[in-house]
Amino acid sequence: MNYQKTIHQKVNNMRYIPLLVAITIVSSFATNAQKEITLQEARQKVLTAPEIKQAELNLKIQRLNRHLDYDFGMTEATYSNDKEKALPDNQKIAITQKDMDLLSIFAKRSLSHEMVELSSLQRDFVTTTMIKNISEAWIANYCRGQIYHIYEEINDSFKNILRAAQIRYKAEETSKLDLLATQNEGYRLKIEMQEALADYKQTEIDLNKWFEEGSKYQASLISSEQLISSLPPIPKDLGQSIILDIAQKGSSVEEAKWKVMKSGFFPKINMGYNKAIGNHTNGAYGFEIGISIPLPFNGTITEAKKAKIQKEHAKLEAQKVSRDTKSTYASLYTDYLKWQKTWQYYQENALPLAQEQHKGAIKAYEEGGIDYITFLQNIRDALKLEVEAWLTFESYLKCYYTLEYLITTNSKNEF
Repeated sequence: MNYQKTIHQKVNNMRYIPLLVAITIVSSFATNAQKEITLQEARQKVLTAPEIKQAELNLKIQRLNRHLDYDFGMTEATYSNDKEKALPDNQKIAITQKDMDLLSIFAKRSLSHEMVELSSLQRDFVTTTMIKNISEAWIANYCRGQIYHIYEEINDSFKNILRAAQIRYKAEETSKLDLLATQNEGYRLKIEMQEALADYKQTEIDLNKWFEEGSKYQASLISSEQLISSLPPIPKDLGQSIILDIAQKGSSVEEAKWKVMKSGFFPKINMGYNKAIGNHTNGAYGFEIGISIPLPFNGTITEAKKAKIQKEHAKLEAQKVSRDTKSTYASLYTDYLKWQKTWQYYQENALPLAQEQHKGAIKAYEEGGIDYITFLQNIRDALKLEVEAWLTFESYLKCYYTLEYLITTNSKNEF
């Protein structure tokens, strides 16, 4: 009977071998040295991202387009030699400049100026968005790292707990049920630690995807107090915002396009110069100037009307963006205050007590001061509280970075 019991126990223990091997393999990845990076270093590093470089190139293109505003039409140069006429000056040279669009230059220059400013704002918006993305990825990696290290600490302590449980069982101080419950709790913690490690590694992937290929960084584990102390205050109300500026500038661009479309109905100027050349020293010459007036056909009139409608549409869109962005900001600010107060509670009260609770429970159980039911309940409660605390901290700072993103007006000056 004892022999069968031993065999049965060995078989049960072998069930956990694949799990332990998997945990060991996954844990080995966690021990690989990753280069730590601070939040400010990550923000600076992301400024070389291809998205920002593309926005810079778009801005350069718009600046180059300004040279296309001056439309001097077409230049024609002709030379004629009438040999049939027996005249001394039977050769002529004529230079003509046709369809010079001088009257629309101001409207085109205005449109180019608006387009350059819009591209500049879009470049800053891309930069601001990238900084928000990297900040959220960094804080997620930071908090999931804290959670994983909590599981690591408790799991290391559980090795002593399991030994103490076995000793107490052999000494007949506890029952077989107590020992099995403690062992199962140890296996459960290993599984949860594996899940926490997977979450942590996933946030590392999310963090490094914003850097150049092959980067291996992880958030530096500085104190939460140090991290919060570096945060500038967030205003209650949304003032200027790059999102509002882009919407307003988009409206200005559409108005400038409408003015360019209207300038298409302005007259075009034609100028010419001709001179007779031949045997006479003083050849005849002359100047001519004229205008050509475009006829407003149905197509051009329709395009002008569409441009005017688009201008009004852009104004309404800017109003809508302003309303929605301010509403979003107000809602996020309320969430921000909620997460801030919740984190303060965890930081000042619940988190220190939870850390003391799980360390105290381990020590009391090892010394035989509490039974396994009390011990397990204390461990579960403390672990749950610590995990919730760091998830709260993650939500708190992600909300902060979103608000920071909304109030940013110029990414290069701000960061």
